Amino acid sequence: MNHGLALMLCEDAAILEETLRAIEPLDLHIRRIGDLALLVPADEIEGVLETLHAQGTFPRVLGPQLIPDTQEAP
Repeated sequence: MNHGLALMLCEDAAILEETLRAIEPLDLHIRRIGDLALLVPADEIEGVLETLHAQGTFPRVLGPQLIPDTQEAP
């Protein structure tokens, strides 16, 4: 995986579609990968997650991301 990208996985295709609609106004450089995943530039992932968390969506993210001091690195 490229160090500049994060892979965001959704539980099903419907959640991915909702996710795309939710983050569309952010005008990001994302790329859909199949029915369940999005590639997001790592430096934009925090904004995506904040937007989705505010709407009650909590996708799984793989790749570079900030880990709060209160959590251990995976």
